[in-house]
Amino acid sequence: MKIIVNLENDKSRSDFYLNYMRDVFPERVNDIILIAILPTDEFNKWASEQTDITYIYFEEPTTAGSAFNQVIEGLALEDDVLIMDDCHIPLANSFDYLEKGLITADKAFAVGPVSNSFNYLQRVEWADAEEAMEWSGRQQESEPEETLGLHNGVIFFSRAVIDGRNTFDDKAGNVFDMVIEKCIRGFLDHGRMYICRNSAFWDVRGSDYRDNQIADIDLLEKNFGIHYLNLGGNALIIDDVLNLFDADEEVKILEIGCDCGGTLFRIKKTIKNAELYGTDINENALKFAAEFATVKAGNIENKDLDFGVNNFDVIIFGDVLEHLRDPLGVLIFCKKLLKTGGRIVASIPNLMNIEVMRLLLNGDFTYAEYGLLDKTHIHMFTFNEIKRMFVDDAGYTIEKMSMNGELSPENDRLADELLKLGKAEKFMYQAYQFQVVARFDG
Repeated sequence: MKIIVNLENDKSRSDFYLNYMRDVFPERVNDIILIAILPTDEFNKWASEQTDITYIYFEEPTTAGSAFNQVIEGLALEDDVLIMDDCHIPLANSFDYLEKGLITADKAFAVGPVSNSFNYLQRVEWADAEEAMEWSGRQQESEPEETLGLHNGVIFFSRAVIDGRNTFDDKAGNVFDMVIEKCIRGFLDHGRMYICRNSAFWDVRGSDYRDNQIADIDLLEKNFGIHYLNLGGNALIIDDVLNLFDADEEVKILEIGCDCGGTLFRIKKTIKNAELYGTDINENALKFAAEFATVKAGNIENKDLDFGVNNFDVIIFGDVLEHLRDPLGVLIFCKKLLKTGGRIVASIPNLMNIEVMRLLLNGDFTYAEYGLLDKTHIHMFTFNEIKRMFVDDAGYTIEKMSMNGELSPENDRLADELLKLGKAEKFMYQAYQFQVVARFDG
Protein backbone atom coordinates (compact mmCIF):
# COMPACT_ATOMS: atom_id res chain seq x y z
CA MET A 1 0.00 0.00 0.00
CA LYS A 2 1.11 3.53 -0.86
CA ILE A 3 -0.60 6.31 1.09
CA ILE A 4 -1.02 9.53 -0.89
CA VAL A 5 -1.99 12.35 1.46
CA ASN A 6 -3.62 15.50 0.13
CA LEU A 7 -2.38 18.57 2.05
CA GLU A 8 -4.13 21.94 2.42
CA ASN A 9 -1.42 24.28 3.74
CA ASP A 10 -2.41 23.61 7.36
CA LYS A 11 1.02 23.02 8.87
CA SER A 12 -0.16 22.21 12.38
CA ARG A 13 -2.69 19.67 11.14
CA SER A 14 -0.23 17.99 8.78
CA ASP A 15 2.38 17.91 11.53
CA PHE A 16 -0.08 16.27 13.89
CA TYR A 17 -0.97 13.68 11.24
CA LEU A 18 2.65 12.72 10.59
CA ASN A 19 3.60 12.50 14.25
CA TYR A 20 0.53 10.36 14.89
CA MET A 21 1.53 8.02 12.07
CA ARG A 22 5.07 7.81 13.40
CA ASP A 23 3.82 6.90 16.86
CA VAL A 24 0.96 4.52 15.98
CA PHE A 25 1.81 3.15 12.52
CA PRO A 26 5.62 3.46 12.21
CA GLU A 27 5.70 0.59 9.71
CA ARG A 28 3.56 2.68 7.30
CA VAL A 29 5.53 5.95 7.42
CA ASN A 30 7.87 5.12 4.54
CA ASP A 31 4.83 4.47 2.35
CA ILE A 32 3.48 8.01 2.79
CA ILE A 33 3.57 10.45 -0.13
CA LEU A 34 2.54 14.02 0.65
CA ILE A 35 1.05 16.16 -2.13
CA ALA A 36 0.65 19.93 -1.92
CA ILE A 37 -0.74 22.14 -4.69
CA LEU A 38 0.44 25.77 -4.45
CA PRO A 39 1.90 25.47 -0.93
CA THR A 40 3.10 28.50 1.02
CA ASP A 41 6.82 29.03 1.60
CA GLU A 42 6.33 28.28 5.29
CA PHE A 43 4.59 25.02 4.48
CA ASN A 44 7.31 24.03 2.02
CA LYS A 45 9.96 24.67 4.63
CA TRP A 46 8.16 22.46 7.14
CA ALA A 47 7.57 19.68 4.61
CA SER A 48 11.19 19.65 3.45
CA GLU A 49 12.24 18.88 7.02
CA GLN A 50 10.22 15.63 7.04
CA THR A 51 13.02 13.36 5.84
CA ASP A 52 11.23 10.05 6.36
CA ILE A 53 8.47 10.69 3.82
CA THR A 54 8.19 11.65 0.16
CA TYR A 55 6.97 15.20 -0.41
CA ILE A 56 5.84 16.48 -3.82
CA TYR A 57 4.53 19.97 -4.44
CA PHE A 58 3.30 21.96 -7.43
CA GLU A 59 4.30 25.60 -7.74
CA GLU A 60 2.05 26.28 -10.74
CA PRO A 61 -1.76 26.02 -10.63
CA THR A 62 -2.97 22.57 -11.67
CA THR A 63 -5.96 20.33 -11.17
CA ALA A 64 -6.07 17.61 -8.57
CA GLY A 65 -6.52 15.01 -11.30
CA SER A 66 -3.41 16.14 -13.14
CA ALA A 67 -1.36 16.38 -9.94
CA PHE A 68 -2.22 12.87 -8.77
CA ASN A 69 -1.62 11.45 -12.24
CA GLN A 70 1.83 13.02 -12.36
CA VAL A 71 2.72 11.59 -8.97
CA ILE A 72 1.49 8.07 -9.78
CA GLU A 73 3.22 8.05 -13.16
CA GLY A 74 6.37 9.85 -12.05
CA LEU A 75 6.97 7.50 -9.12
CA ALA A 76 5.97 4.48 -11.22
CA LEU A 77 3.78 3.23 -8.38
CA GLU A 78 3.05 -0.48 -8.53
CA ASP A 79 1.06 -0.76 -5.30
CA ASP A 80 -2.56 -0.39 -4.30
CA VAL A 81 -3.04 3.31 -3.50
CA LEU A 82 -4.80 4.85 -0.52
CA ILE A 83 -5.84 8.45 -1.12
CA MET A 84 -6.70 10.51 1.95
CA ASP A 85 -6.75 13.95 3.52
CA ASP A 86 -4.49 14.69 6.47
CA CYS A 87 -7.49 15.51 8.65
CA HIS A 88 -8.43 11.80 8.86
CA ILE A 89 -6.62 9.77 11.50
CA PRO A 90 -6.55 5.96 11.08
CA LEU A 91 -7.62 3.95 14.11
CA ALA A 92 -6.63 0.48 15.37
CA ASN A 93 -6.27 -2.02 12.49
CA SER A 94 -7.85 0.21 9.87
CA PHE A 95 -5.16 -0.19 7.21
CA ASP A 96 -5.17 -3.97 7.57
CA TYR A 97 -8.95 -4.16 7.28
CA LEU A 98 -8.91 -2.05 4.11
CA GLU A 99 -6.21 -4.21 2.54
CA LYS A 100 -8.06 -7.42 3.35
CA GLY A 101 -11.36 -5.97 2.11
CA LEU A 102 -9.86 -5.01 -1.24
CA ILE A 103 -8.49 -8.52 -1.68
CA THR A 104 -11.52 -10.53 -0.56
CA ALA A 105 -14.52 -8.51 -1.83
CA ASP A 106 -15.89 -9.68 -5.18
CA LYS A 107 -14.72 -7.56 -8.14
CA ALA A 108 -13.55 -4.80 -5.77
CA PHE A 109 -11.61 -1.92 -7.29
CA ALA A 110 -12.03 0.40 -4.30
CA VAL A 111 -12.90 0.18 -0.61
CA GLY A 112 -13.41 2.79 2.08
CA PRO A 113 -13.77 3.04 5.87
CA VAL A 114 -16.29 4.68 8.19
CA SER A 115 -15.70 8.06 9.82
CA ASN A 116 -17.34 10.69 12.00
CA SER A 117 -17.59 13.18 9.12
CA PHE A 118 -18.45 11.08 6.07
CA ASN A 119 -21.88 10.92 4.47
CA TYR A 120 -24.59 8.95 6.21
CA LEU A 121 -23.75 5.68 4.44
CA GLN A 122 -20.21 5.68 5.87
CA ARG A 123 -20.86 7.63 9.04
CA VAL A 124 -20.52 6.54 12.67
CA GLU A 125 -21.53 8.93 15.44
CA TRP A 126 -18.74 9.13 18.03
CA ALA A 127 -18.78 11.74 20.78
CA ASP A 128 -15.04 12.32 20.57
CA ALA A 129 -11.74 10.80 19.47
CA GLU A 130 -11.47 8.72 22.64
CA GLU A 131 -14.82 7.06 21.98
CA ALA A 132 -13.84 6.51 18.34
CA MET A 133 -10.61 4.77 19.37
CA GLU A 134 -12.43 2.59 21.89
CA TRP A 135 -15.03 1.65 19.26
CA SER A 136 -12.36 0.87 16.70
CA GLY A 137 -10.45 -1.34 19.13
CA ARG A 138 -13.49 -3.58 19.53
CA GLN A 139 -13.90 -4.23 15.81
CA GLN A 140 -13.24 -7.68 14.40
CA GLU A 141 -13.23 -9.33 11.01
CA SER A 142 -16.40 -8.61 9.01
CA GLU A 143 -17.60 -8.85 5.44
CA PRO A 144 -17.22 -5.69 3.32
CA GLU A 145 -20.53 -4.05 2.37
CA GLU A 146 -21.14 -3.28 -1.29
CA THR A 147 -21.98 0.34 -2.08
CA LEU A 148 -22.49 2.56 -5.14
CA GLY A 149 -20.04 5.25 -4.08
CA LEU A 150 -17.32 5.99 -1.56
CA HIS A 151 -16.41 9.15 0.30
CA ASN A 152 -13.38 10.96 -1.08
CA GLY A 153 -11.77 11.61 2.32
CA VAL A 154 -10.23 8.13 2.54
CA ILE A 155 -10.46 5.70 -0.37
CA PHE A 156 -8.28 2.70 -1.21
CA PHE A 157 -7.89 1.89 -4.92
CA SER A 158 -6.71 -1.40 -6.36
CA ARG A 159 -3.52 -1.38 -8.40
CA ALA A 160 -5.61 -2.72 -11.28
CA VAL A 161 -7.24 0.71 -11.75
CA ILE A 162 -4.10 2.76 -11.04
CA ASP A 163 -2.72 3.04 -14.53
CA GLY A 164 -0.33 5.97 -14.71
CA ARG A 165 -1.26 8.94 -16.84
CA ASN A 166 -4.85 7.72 -17.30
CA THR A 167 -5.66 7.01 -13.66
CA PHE A 168 -7.70 10.17 -13.00
CA ASP A 169 -9.39 12.75 -15.19
CA ASP A 170 -7.00 15.67 -15.70
CA LYS A 171 -9.97 18.03 -15.72
CA ALA A 172 -11.08 17.07 -12.21
CA GLY A 173 -10.33 20.28 -10.34
CA ASN A 174 -10.37 18.88 -6.79
CA VAL A 175 -9.98 15.54 -5.04
CA PHE A 176 -13.73 15.26 -4.50
CA ASP A 177 -14.50 15.35 -8.25
CA MET A 178 -11.42 13.29 -9.07
CA VAL A 179 -12.55 10.42 -6.85
CA ILE A 180 -16.21 10.54 -7.93
CA GLU A 181 -15.26 10.43 -11.60
CA LYS A 182 -12.92 7.50 -10.99
CA CYS A 183 -15.52 5.58 -8.98
CA ILE A 184 -18.20 6.01 -11.65
CA ARG A 185 -15.79 4.90 -14.35
CA GLY A 186 -14.74 1.83 -12.36
CA PHE A 187 -18.36 0.84 -11.65
CA LEU A 188 -19.40 1.17 -15.29
CA ASP A 189 -16.45 -1.09 -16.14
CA HIS A 190 -18.22 -3.69 -13.94
CA GLY A 191 -16.00 -3.23 -10.91
CA ARG A 192 -17.45 -2.90 -7.42
CA MET A 193 -16.96 -0.68 -4.35
CA TYR A 194 -17.24 -1.69 -0.72
CA ILE A 195 -17.44 -0.15 2.75
CA CYS A 196 -15.20 -1.85 5.32
CA ARG A 197 -17.15 -1.06 8.48
CA ASN A 198 -14.43 -2.40 10.74
CA SER A 199 -12.01 0.20 9.37
CA ALA A 200 -12.38 3.60 11.03
CA PHE A 201 -10.81 7.05 10.60
CA TRP A 202 -11.33 9.95 13.00
CA ASP A 203 -11.75 13.40 11.43
CA VAL A 204 -9.83 15.85 13.62
CA ARG A 205 -12.26 18.59 12.59
CA GLY A 206 -14.83 16.90 14.82
CA SER A 207 -18.18 15.14 14.55
CA ASP A 208 -20.02 18.36 13.73
CA TYR A 209 -18.15 18.72 10.46
CA ARG A 210 -20.19 17.87 7.35
CA ASP A 211 -18.77 17.56 3.87
CA ASN A 212 -21.34 19.28 1.66
CA GLN A 213 -19.41 19.32 -1.60
CA ILE A 214 -21.45 18.84 -4.77
CA ALA A 215 -20.05 17.04 -7.80
CA ASP A 216 -18.98 19.15 -10.79
CA ILE A 217 -22.03 18.96 -13.06
CA ASP A 218 -20.04 19.91 -16.17
CA LEU A 219 -17.61 17.03 -15.55
CA LEU A 220 -20.42 14.54 -15.02
CA GLU A 221 -22.27 15.68 -18.14
CA LYS A 222 -19.14 15.62 -20.30
CA ASN A 223 -17.84 12.24 -19.15
CA PHE A 224 -21.05 10.33 -18.46
CA GLY A 225 -24.00 12.29 -19.82
CA ILE A 226 -25.58 12.67 -16.37
CA HIS A 227 -26.40 15.95 -14.64
CA TYR A 228 -27.48 14.66 -11.26
CA LEU A 229 -25.87 12.12 -8.95
CA ASN A 230 -27.51 10.66 -5.85
CA LEU A 231 -25.85 7.33 -5.20
CA GLY A 232 -27.24 7.08 -1.68
CA GLY A 233 -30.86 7.13 -2.85
CA ASN A 234 -33.90 8.65 -1.16
CA ALA A 235 -33.65 7.63 2.51
CA LEU A 236 -37.31 8.39 3.27
CA ILE A 237 -38.56 6.34 0.34
CA ILE A 238 -36.22 3.50 1.31
CA ASP A 239 -37.55 3.45 4.87
CA ASP A 240 -41.17 3.41 3.69
CA VAL A 241 -40.54 0.49 1.33
CA LEU A 242 -38.56 -1.52 3.88
CA ASN A 243 -41.37 -1.12 6.40
CA LEU A 244 -43.77 -2.87 4.01
CA PHE A 245 -41.94 -6.18 3.69
CA ASP A 246 -39.91 -8.75 5.57
CA ALA A 247 -36.27 -9.14 4.59
CA ASP A 248 -36.87 -12.57 2.98
CA GLU A 249 -40.00 -11.72 0.97
CA GLU A 250 -40.07 -12.06 -2.80
CA VAL A 251 -41.26 -8.74 -4.17
CA LYS A 252 -41.13 -6.82 -7.42
CA ILE A 253 -40.30 -3.13 -7.20
CA LEU A 254 -40.36 -0.55 -10.00
CA GLU A 255 -38.92 2.93 -9.66
CA ILE A 256 -40.07 5.68 -12.01
CA GLY A 257 -37.27 8.18 -12.61
CA CYS A 258 -34.73 5.87 -11.01
CA ASP A 259 -31.71 7.89 -12.23
CA CYS A 260 -28.56 5.93 -11.31
CA GLY A 261 -30.53 3.56 -9.10
CA GLY A 262 -29.34 4.53 -5.62
CA THR A 263 -32.75 3.95 -4.01
CA LEU A 264 -33.24 0.53 -5.61
CA PHE A 265 -29.72 -0.56 -4.71
CA ARG A 266 -30.19 0.17 -1.02
CA ILE A 267 -33.58 -1.55 -0.91
CA LYS A 268 -32.00 -4.68 -2.38
CA LYS A 269 -29.38 -4.73 0.35
CA THR A 270 -32.15 -5.40 2.91
CA ILE A 271 -34.78 -7.24 0.87
CA LYS A 272 -32.50 -9.80 -0.70
CA ASN A 273 -35.19 -11.45 -2.86
CA ALA A 274 -36.45 -8.21 -4.36
CA GLU A 275 -36.60 -8.04 -8.16
CA LEU A 276 -35.60 -4.51 -9.18
CA TYR A 277 -36.89 -2.59 -12.19
CA GLY A 278 -36.33 1.00 -13.20
CA THR A 279 -37.08 3.53 -15.87
CA ASP A 280 -35.76 7.00 -16.63
CA ILE A 281 -35.63 9.38 -19.56
CA ASN A 282 -31.83 9.57 -19.25
CA GLU A 283 -30.31 6.51 -20.90
CA ASN A 284 -26.87 7.39 -19.57
CA ALA A 285 -28.05 7.31 -15.96
CA LEU A 286 -29.63 3.92 -16.62
CA LYS A 287 -26.24 2.47 -17.53
CA PHE A 288 -25.39 2.73 -13.87
CA ALA A 289 -28.67 1.18 -12.64
CA ALA A 290 -28.42 -1.55 -15.28
CA GLU A 291 -25.54 -3.07 -13.31
CA PHE A 292 -28.04 -4.41 -10.74
CA ALA A 293 -31.60 -3.85 -12.06
CA THR A 294 -33.73 -4.44 -15.15
CA VAL A 295 -34.09 -1.03 -16.75
CA LYS A 296 -35.78 0.57 -19.73
CA ALA A 297 -35.43 4.09 -21.02
CA GLY A 298 -38.66 5.95 -21.54
CA ASN A 299 -41.06 8.65 -20.44
CA ILE A 300 -43.75 7.43 -18.05
CA GLU A 301 -46.10 10.08 -19.40
CA ASN A 302 -46.31 8.17 -22.67
CA LYS A 303 -48.08 5.46 -20.63
CA ASP A 304 -46.53 2.71 -22.74
CA LEU A 305 -44.12 1.20 -20.22
CA ASP A 306 -43.84 -2.52 -20.96
CA PHE A 307 -42.97 -4.23 -17.68
CA GLY A 308 -46.01 -6.50 -17.55
CA VAL A 309 -49.57 -6.09 -16.28
CA ASN A 310 -50.49 -6.35 -12.57
CA ASN A 311 -46.87 -7.19 -11.90
CA PHE A 312 -45.51 -4.97 -9.13
CA ASP A 313 -45.78 -4.89 -5.39
CA VAL A 314 -44.44 -1.31 -5.24
CA ILE A 315 -43.98 1.53 -7.70
CA ILE A 316 -41.71 4.33 -6.46
CA PHE A 317 -41.93 8.02 -7.34
CA GLY A 318 -39.07 9.74 -5.53
CA ASP A 319 -39.55 13.48 -6.19
CA VAL A 320 -40.90 12.74 -9.67
CA LEU A 321 -44.62 13.59 -9.75
CA GLU A 322 -43.93 17.32 -9.58
CA HIS A 323 -41.94 17.04 -12.83
CA LEU A 324 -44.83 15.51 -14.80
CA ARG A 325 -47.36 17.28 -16.99
CA ASP A 326 -50.08 14.80 -16.07
CA PRO A 327 -49.26 13.25 -12.68
CA LEU A 328 -52.86 12.15 -12.16
CA GLY A 329 -52.94 10.34 -15.50
CA VAL A 330 -49.69 8.57 -14.62
CA LEU A 331 -51.06 7.40 -11.26
CA ILE A 332 -54.15 6.01 -12.99
CA PHE A 333 -51.95 4.24 -15.57
CA CYS A 334 -49.90 2.69 -12.76
CA LYS A 335 -52.96 0.73 -11.63
CA LYS A 336 -52.36 -1.48 -14.67
CA LEU A 337 -48.83 -2.22 -13.45
CA LEU A 338 -49.63 -2.88 -9.77
CA LYS A 339 -50.80 -6.11 -8.24
CA THR A 340 -54.01 -5.88 -6.26
CA GLY A 341 -52.86 -4.59 -2.89
CA GLY A 342 -49.74 -3.07 -4.45
CA ARG A 343 -48.58 0.37 -3.37
CA ILE A 344 -47.36 3.65 -4.72
CA VAL A 345 -44.58 5.02 -2.51
CA ALA A 346 -43.85 8.67 -3.26
CA SER A 347 -42.10 11.74 -1.93
CA ILE A 348 -43.51 15.08 -3.07
CA PRO A 349 -42.26 18.61 -2.28
CA ASN A 350 -44.64 20.92 -0.46
CA LEU A 351 -45.40 24.27 -2.10
CA MET A 352 -46.87 25.54 1.16
CA ASN A 353 -43.57 25.22 3.02
CA ILE A 354 -42.95 28.28 5.16
CA GLU A 355 -39.90 29.34 3.17
CA VAL A 356 -41.97 29.51 0.00
CA MET A 357 -44.69 31.38 1.85
CA ARG A 358 -42.12 33.88 3.04
CA LEU A 359 -41.02 34.46 -0.55
CA LEU A 360 -44.60 34.97 -1.67
CA LEU A 361 -45.26 37.45 1.10
CA ASN A 362 -42.36 39.48 -0.27
CA GLY A 363 -43.62 39.22 -3.84
CA ASP A 364 -41.08 36.61 -4.97
CA PHE A 365 -41.41 33.20 -6.62
CA THR A 366 -37.92 32.64 -7.95
CA TYR A 367 -37.06 29.31 -9.54
CA ALA A 368 -33.71 27.69 -8.72
CA GLU A 369 -31.52 24.78 -9.82
CA TYR A 370 -32.59 22.64 -6.85
CA GLY A 371 -35.05 22.64 -3.98
CA LEU A 372 -38.74 23.39 -3.61
CA LEU A 373 -38.72 25.84 -6.51
CA ASP A 374 -36.65 23.67 -8.84
CA LYS A 375 -36.98 25.18 -12.30
CA THR A 376 -37.98 21.78 -13.72
CA HIS A 377 -41.04 21.49 -11.45
CA ILE A 378 -44.23 21.58 -13.53
CA HIS A 379 -46.88 20.73 -10.91
CA MET A 380 -47.05 22.14 -7.40
CA PHE A 381 -48.62 20.29 -4.50
CA THR A 382 -49.91 20.94 -0.99
CA PHE A 383 -51.08 18.41 1.60
CA ASN A 384 -54.73 18.73 0.55
CA GLU A 385 -53.95 18.54 -3.17
CA ILE A 386 -51.92 15.35 -2.69
CA LYS A 387 -54.81 13.69 -0.87
CA ARG A 388 -57.30 14.76 -3.54
CA MET A 389 -55.12 13.46 -6.37
CA PHE A 390 -54.46 10.05 -4.83
CA VAL A 391 -57.83 9.36 -3.20
CA ASP A 392 -60.59 11.37 -4.89
CA ASP A 393 -59.21 11.44 -8.42
CA ALA A 394 -56.99 8.34 -8.83
CA GLY A 395 -58.88 6.03 -6.45
CA TYR A 396 -56.06 4.89 -4.17
CA THR A 397 -56.27 4.38 -0.42
CA ILE A 398 -53.65 6.33 1.50
CA GLU A 399 -52.09 4.06 4.13
CA LYS A 400 -49.56 6.57 5.37
CA MET A 401 -48.84 10.23 4.82
CA SER A 402 -45.93 11.77 6.71
CA MET A 403 -43.64 14.71 6.29
CA ASN A 404 -40.13 15.92 6.95
CA GLY A 405 -39.05 19.44 7.82
CA GLU A 406 -38.46 21.78 10.74
CA LEU A 407 -39.48 25.29 11.72
CA SER A 408 -36.91 27.75 12.96
CA PRO A 409 -38.11 30.01 15.81
CA GLU A 410 -38.59 32.84 13.30
CA ASN A 411 -40.56 30.65 10.89
CA ASP A 412 -42.57 29.20 13.75
CA ARG A 413 -43.74 32.71 14.63
CA LEU A 414 -44.59 33.43 10.99
CA ALA A 415 -46.57 30.19 10.75
CA ASP A 416 -48.57 31.17 13.83
CA GLU A 417 -49.49 34.45 12.18
CA LEU A 418 -50.52 32.73 8.95
CA LEU A 419 -52.67 30.23 10.85
CA LYS A 420 -54.87 33.12 11.90
CA LEU A 421 -55.74 33.81 8.26
CA GLY A 422 -57.03 30.43 7.10
CA LYS A 423 -57.92 26.84 7.94
CA ALA A 424 -54.47 25.28 7.55
CA GLU A 425 -52.62 23.35 10.26
CA LYS A 426 -49.05 24.17 11.28
CA PHE A 427 -47.54 20.98 9.84
CA MET A 428 -48.65 22.18 6.40
CA TYR A 429 -46.18 25.07 6.73
CA GLN A 430 -43.53 22.94 8.39
CA ALA A 431 -43.37 20.19 5.76
CA TYR A 432 -40.58 20.34 3.23
CA GLN A 433 -41.78 17.14 1.59
CA PHE A 434 -44.66 14.74 2.09
CA GLN A 435 -44.13 10.98 1.94
CA VAL A 436 -47.08 8.96 0.69
CA VAL A 437 -47.83 5.24 0.80
CA ALA A 438 -50.99 4.62 -1.23
CA ARG A 439 -52.58 1.19 -1.84
CA PHE A 440 -54.32 -0.03 -5.00
CA ASP A 441 -57.29 -2.18 -3.98
CA GLY A 442 -58.19 -3.45 -7.44
